[in-house]
Amino acid sequence: MVIEKISALLTLILAASPLAAPIQNAPDSSVIGQTTGSSEVNEAAFGVDILSAATAERFDDNALENTTVLEPAAFFLKDNAVVTSTVDLGSDEPEPTITDPEPGVTLSDTGYELLTSPLASEEFQVAGVTWSGATPATIDIRTEVNSEWSEWYRLELEDSEDGGTPGTEPFMSAGATGAQVRATGTTLPDSLNLMLMTGAENTETEVWIDPEISDVAPPAETNTDEAINADDVAAVSSDVVTDQISLGQSRFFTDYGIDTAKTNLLTPSVVSAAVPAPNIRSRAQWDAPTASWTPVYVDLKGAIIHHTAGQNEYTEAQAPGIVRGIYDYHANRLGWGDIGYNFLIDKYGNIYEGRTGSLNAPAGKMVIGGHARPANTNSVGISVLGTYMDSVTPSTTVLNAIESIIAWQFSRSGVSPSGTWVHGGGSSISTIAGHKEVAATACPGTIQNHMGSIQTNVASLMSGQVATWKYMTGAGGQGWYYVDATGTPYKGWRQIGGEWYYLDPSTGLMRAGWQEINEAWYYLGVDGAMRTNWYKHGDNWYYLGVDGAMRTGWLKLSNKWYHFSPNGQMHTKWTLIDDHWYYLDPVSGVMSTGWFEYLNRWYFLDFDGAMRTGWLLSYNNWYHLNSHGQMETGIQRVNGEDYYLDPTGKLATGWISFLDNKYYAEDNGELISGWHQLDNSWYYFNNDKAMVTDWLHLDGESYWFWASGKMAIGLRWIAGELYYFDTTGRMTEGWVSTNGKWYYGTQDGTLARGWHKVDNKWYHFGTDWVMNTGWLVDKDVWYYLNPKGNMAVGWQQVNGTWYYFRSTGQMGTGWLYSNSKWYYLADSGAMVTGVQRIDGKTYTFDQNGVLKY
Repeated sequence: MVIEKISALLTLILAASPLAAPIQNAPDSSVIGQTTGSSEVNEAAFGVDILSAATAERFDDNALENTTVLEPAAFFLKDNAVVTSTVDLGSDEPEPTITDPEPGVTLSDTGYELLTSPLASEEFQVAGVTWSGATPATIDIRTEVNSEWSEWYRLELEDSEDGGTPGTEPFMSAGATGAQVRATGTTLPDSLNLMLMTGAENTETEVWIDPEISDVAPPAETNTDEAINADDVAAVSSDVVTDQISLGQSRFFTDYGIDTAKTNLLTPSVVSAAVPAPNIRSRAQWDAPTASWTPVYVDLKGAIIHHTAGQNEYTEAQAPGIVRGIYDYHANRLGWGDIGYNFLIDKYGNIYEGRTGSLNAPAGKMVIGGHARPANTNSVGISVLGTYMDSVTPSTTVLNAIESIIAWQFSRSGVSPSGTWVHGGGSSISTIAGHKEVAATACPGTIQNHMGSIQTNVASLMSGQVATWKYMTGAGGQGWYYVDATGTPYKGWRQIGGEWYYLDPSTGLMRAGWQEINEAWYYLGVDGAMRTNWYKHGDNWYYLGVDGAMRTGWLKLSNKWYHFSPNGQMHTKWTLIDDHWYYLDPVSGVMSTGWFEYLNRWYFLDFDGAMRTGWLLSYNNWYHLNSHGQMETGIQRVNGEDYYLDPTGKLATGWISFLDNKYYAEDNGELISGWHQLDNSWYYFNNDKAMVTDWLHLDGESYWFWASGKMAIGLRWIAGELYYFDTTGRMTEGWVSTNGKWYYGTQDGTLARGWHKVDNKWYHFGTDWVMNTGWLVDKDVWYYLNPKGNMAVGWQQVNGTWYYFRSTGQMGTGWLYSNSKWYYLADSGAMVTGVQRIDGKTYTFDQNGVLKY
């Protein structure tokens, strides 16, 4: 049942895209079949056999565990791909292979981990994930823009409208051309769909994609503050500013003695003339489709602020397409019939009408939106395009746009920006609130930290109250003070114009430089503004959290780990921490993990950054790191055994080529020596573990091995000579019979050719080393070799005819005097009988060839 569920699990809906194709170099991401509206997965479309589970060993933080998976998991990559070589004795060159993670689903007793293949498409602006059945616990996405893959983003679940399709919040992809999704949960959903919206006219195409196995978790977090790269830290401005009074306070600073009491700056009974509407792009101006949802108007009681998930690197020209993509996702993919937000704001400050009827709502009314349920009724939903998390903060332009919408709507409705209201769920919230005040979400990210100034500035827009910076001699001496209309200085923490300042709690004098406040260190610039994120002081970098407090120890920022000394200085390079070595980038300070090259030597750093030594199982391959953590290569002796580690450090098994020699390693990597039979052939490996080729003289016997190392058996041609080796490989001397032919091995092992005397008998071996029998002509002289190969001497009857061979074996002709008798041998060597005429005379020979007269 589980496997069947996996088979029907993954589909890809590509909106407004006629074709989806695998990303180059992505593992097994081939899109083999396309279907429309189908719920059955074509098994051939997967890069792995999804119906047969296998058991794979997973290396997880120094421990091995068996987990049922569809393909072996990959946890460590060097340069994202490990190149390995194996030696094939039948080919001239080893064939390299690239190892990359395979797509799949990891199943365990506690649930599943799923990773899809990366897929490519035409450019899309918005992505989202929907499902049926069980809701995943987590869903992450990353996208490819300009051939660069983004980091992983955690997608939160979208507030579902009644009868709608469950799904994540929309993810803004900023013109991406590739996407990949991973998910975890306890029960597999019935289907999981990746939606890609181009922001153009909608066309649906379903494409099956492969699952892939996810990595293990990173080290436990000690601090979750995150930051932009240090190179992106903006320069400090020392300009003197004049801004609106900040009477509302952020709850973020309650631990630092800030008064969180709210002040009602405006009540419905004192509403003045309505604030004019800001410049808003109507639905027609951003080419919105006609919604299938009928607007419902209710009394306006509050404002809920959101941000969208995704990339912030979009252009102003892309923004309308992103809005259309969000509309497509909400209206069509989730089945809401219209976009969920009443208004949307891009990072350039442009405002877009969202849900139909929002722009032209009657005074005091607002269209019910599809956001922040159950507070979507009686509220205006405002969403800022982009992710404002960790170090990413909203610009003044964005904040001004938010404030202008709220001030406009509140002034038409008599709503106080500092009041509260009770939403449909029965809870009381501020009239200006972030999404996170309604639901368990991080939305609207760092915009939440500006709620105090937003409330204050909305009130200022509605009532005209103004405060200002003043350089004067006050109770704290000469310096800058922030005073109200009566000239009274404000004190303590104050958010002014989106920045935090610390005004002396006794005198109101603006503080600057390093300040210890409530046992935490802060840095206030020369303009008094509290610094956050990265700050360089002298030659050292410091990190100041979103609360401004200086961090020490381990810190995780944007999924990267850093370490700071007790005085806050960022560590770089090799650093010994708690008896473990870590390497922190010399420029960025980022803790390295996985494979890492330093001064032309490779090291491996665990998931927690600690340098490894000894044997290491990485990406299903074994490596050995010496006591200094350096990856070893070549032949190395470990605990009395020899091993070969290839140029990439991988422990080799099987055949190995190294320094003009060949070796063989058992399955455990140990190099062998002595006699070994491999693939039905015998090999010999010397004491250095090198495979022997050519001659081997061992225990009084001689053997010969081919260049492949295989022991020679039988007749073998070596350096222009022929040798014979018996079935044990020993070189043979003396008589050899093979394939019905006789050979003779001389004392040096070479097979005889020509005349050879053996046991006082002469034999002749041809140019093919085969012993001759029968008639032989050698240098125009005839010889006869009997069936045993012996050279004939004296009288020899051949085929009924008598011949005479001299002591040299030479066949006789002419007159022969033998044993006191005369014979005559014809030119053919045959002995004559009867009457013969020789040299003009007639002779008579008896039947034995003896001359009679």
